[in-house]
Amino acid sequence: MAARLAQVVYTLTQFPTVSRVVFSLEGRRVTVFGGEGIMLDHPATRASFEYVTPAILVEAPSPGQDVASPVCVSGTANVFEAELWADLTTSSGRVLARRHIRATSGTGTRGTFSATLSYSSAKSQNGYVVAYDLSPKERAARARDPGPHRAVKVLTGGPEVLRNGRNLHVACTSP
Repeated sequence: MAARLAQVVYTLTQFPTVSRVVFSLEGRRVTVFGGEGIMLDHPATRASFEYVTPAILVEAPSPGQDVASPVCVSGTANVFEAELWADLTTSSGRVLARRHIRATSGTGTRGTFSATLSYSSAKSQNGYVVAYDLSPKERAARARDPGPHRAVKVLTGGPEVLRNGRNLHVACTSP
């Protein structure tokens, strides 16, 4: 039940005008939810559900989104020393781009991250954005277990995107 409530809170708070969520049922504020007795005695925030939030939460690009180079990858993370990596791979697993990223905080505190991945592809194809954290020992095992991923559509092109004959500057901002 906590994960379901977290989904509602995360969905609503993705919008800049929403920072807290109050649950009500038939016009009355709910302070205890479900048979598990989840306490909702104050407006819920993302921090209210840290215990069910994955260590790395990729919020952009959206699942199924068409992406062109450079791809902006952003989200939040609570990982050791605030270090994580992001890969853009083809559906067959070929790495098109890899980037080491540092979140704004880590090791017990959730921080935000944002990075761009530039790639070149001769054809449009399905692919994945994969974000992960690894110890040096785990890096060798990475090839065997790619971890969580977000499906995207990789579009043809290289690192320069042209619009009306001019280079388009892509600004990547934290959520």
